[in-house]
Amino acid sequence: SIIGASETNAGTSYEYTLYKNEIPANELDRWLTLEFERFSDPVLRLFHTELETVYEEYNMMQGMDEMRAMNALMEALFEHHPMGKSIIGTSEDLRNPSMKGIVKFFETWYVPNNMAIILSGDLDPEDAIKKIDGTFGKMSSKPLPEINFHEEKSLVSPVVKTIYGHEHEMFNMAFRFEGITSDDRLYVSMIDMMLNNAHAGLIDLDLVQQQRVFKAGCTPRFYSDYGIHFFYGAPRFGQNLDETRIMVLNEIEKIRQGEFETWLMDAVVNDLRLQQLRLLESNDRVRFYLQSFVAGNTLADELSFLDRLNRLTKAEVVAFAREHYKENYVVVNKLNGTPRSLENIEKPRITAAMINRDLQSDYLNKFRNQVSKPLVPEYLDLESAIGKEQLEDGLELKYIKNENNDLFTLMYITEIGKDQDPELALAMEYLPYLGTNRYSPEEIREAFYRLGISLKTSVKEDISYIYLSGLERGLHPGIELLEHLIQNAKVEEEAFDNLIDGVLKQRENQKKDPKMIREAMMAFGKYGEHSAFRNILSEDELREIKPEKLVDRIKNLSDFKHTIFYYGSKSVYEMKKLLSKVHNVPKVLKDVPVPKDYISLDFSKPRVLLLDRPSEQVEVLFLAKDKQFDAKTFITSSIFNAYYGDKMSSVVFQEIREAKALAYYATASFATPGKANEDFFIEGIVITQTDKMKEAVASMSALLSEMVVSENSYAFACDNIRKEIQSERIVKTDIFWTCQENKRLGLNYDYRRQKYKAAETLTLDDMQVFFNNHIKGKNYTYLIIGNKDEMDLETLNSIAKIEELTLEQIFNF
Repeated sequence: SIIGASETNAGTSYEYTLYKNEIPANELDRWLTLEFERFSDPVLRLFHTELETVYEEYNMMQGMDEMRAMNALMEALFEHHPMGKSIIGTSEDLRNPSMKGIVKFFETWYVPNNMAIILSGDLDPEDAIKKIDGTFGKMSSKPLPEINFHEEKSLVSPVVKTIYGHEHEMFNMAFRFEGITSDDRLYVSMIDMMLNNAHAGLIDLDLVQQQRVFKAGCTPRFYSDYGIHFFYGAPRFGQNLDETRIMVLNEIEKIRQGEFETWLMDAVVNDLRLQQLRLLESNDRVRFYLQSFVAGNTLADELSFLDRLNRLTKAEVVAFAREHYKENYVVVNKLNGTPRSLENIEKPRITAAMINRDLQSDYLNKFRNQVSKPLVPEYLDLESAIGKEQLEDGLELKYIKNENNDLFTLMYITEIGKDQDPELALAMEYLPYLGTNRYSPEEIREAFYRLGISLKTSVKEDISYIYLSGLERGLHPGIELLEHLIQNAKVEEEAFDNLIDGVLKQRENQKKDPKMIREAMMAFGKYGEHSAFRNILSEDELREIKPEKLVDRIKNLSDFKHTIFYYGSKSVYEMKKLLSKVHNVPKVLKDVPVPKDYISLDFSKPRVLLLDRPSEQVEVLFLAKDKQFDAKTFITSSIFNAYYGDKMSSVVFQEIREAKALAYYATASFATPGKANEDFFIEGIVITQTDKMKEAVASMSALLSEMVVSENSYAFACDNIRKEIQSERIVKTDIFWTCQENKRLGLNYDYRRQKYKAAETLTLDDMQVFFNNHIKGKNYTYLIIGNKDEMDLETLNSIAKIEELTLEQIFNF
């Protein structure tokens, strides 16, 4: 945190381990110094507590159906290759850890001839290379051990596996190919996008658009030795997994038989160029370089990939599909039921590590004394950051010029959401399934795809968006097509009936989704039965809606006052001329309905709300209410959160995970509401093993009762805030979304200026005052999600009498 790093994390794939940081451009020297120290001569502290964290992760994955299904799929695809083993390892590996083995692994593989440093940002490449040579260049290369494995036998018939779990039913299927440097990657990439590009692929149009399945798609993954083409699908009501899978296989058969038009291949290449353009305009381009390094390709090879793809012919693609897509696949069916043969690792005896936050090593003192030239923060002037023009019909056009490339975004924004009009969200879901008097629904999707444009809709509680994005050359015909669709949409009866069935199926699946259950519990804990989350149409209400009513909702949305936002390369004059021609609205626009306000519950007494459900872990959510939003409290809380609970370097994470190994995931924050008229809440989350629940709850409760005081940790947090703000640049469409966020909070200025000043002037004593006034002594609601039979109910009842909830209560369906 001293150098202002953010997004600090690490991850392991089948072929690499990645260490990621986002750092201010002026801190490259200190970052290289620190990372060179870490990778050249590491001291592996906190070994036993981090080992327990890995146990937690292993056990957590035992309860993740998709992860278990993927592991089963890879195991069947690769009987001999290391990719057939789970990335996290086996329970036997984890039960018998070896510090010597870890050191040997590090010394063998963490060598410069097996490493890459990938940098992207505001830097001088030649200067950066010199600095890297001056640090990592001192490391010595070593010969790498050879990895030998038996080549996998060709699959000649389907391999079928079945697993059980508590989440919704689905299948995973995969075909195996040669590695990333082979021509297989070209053909599979083309076939994949022809089948599923989220717009006009065969699976998109034949299965998803026509709502013949609940969900289906595919994606390729290529590695050094092998490539894999993954497929997935989930059934609708009255459908089984075999039926869903057969429908997906039938779409693959269409490729094998050449039942597709050649324009689709051209559109796929254009789409991939668009995706590449979006990737390369941001620092996410590091993923592009990462793939090149892991594959052993030159950057020129990667950059020429789309040109080579563009040279493929239909005959070549068909011939490849006929040879490689036969009965040579693996399928894993994930059915509803009690998981079988799960092997959780029991909690070992852990002695908590003592964290002395005020003790500083000589290295740390020396490191802190290295001074970097500070960057100057750049703040937005919210009044001028976005241009504004009045159109002749009284609408406001907001715009930002794209000076970099030929990408655009256009949005129609209406401050009407599902709270004012619950049927509007359903109407927006209906829109992609509608045709007009001139085009079928499939023809409209194909037309947008040919233009290199995406059409999307979004409906929040009190605002809705219809937006186009893509290549600037398709903007004019794209808007005309959108306006034609909106004004001439016609009822599709079968599509409507399928849509309602799909909504109900989605609701059924949400009640099996841990993330959605957590969100529902949190909303119920704050607002009880009267919340935006529970404000939905009942099944009876959904069945009674006439599709004509939804089509009218779409056609009449532009009759209300709304705003248009444009980000692109066209001039304001060009956009005003274009919009006045195609965007027709009445002379007098209607006022938008007043949004609903939801009143949060009384938190004068502690509560324990328990949702009993099968789970390999227990989730404990801590919730307490504070005052209504105000700007001063918001700024102070943002400093407090950075110090106490919302980062990996924060007190909560260090105490619960690093020192005591009580949870894989632990965080706490003074949470900012979404709107100015809503309340602040203190929110904490601990996800842990059931046998550690009592200790985890006690530890988090202690942290929320008495503030841990550390001058050093607080100084680090404030340094980090200032450096993050110094280096942060809000550009492109992020300017628009930042202004939207500030507007909802009633702020007409860039609050980062106040936050920066607060990080300079507020002291740890100020944090103690904030803690005492806003966090300490609160009555908390404890939201418990997990297997009731395995919990320490006595401990929970000692807090407050347990109130048991059902899924129907928290979801309202």
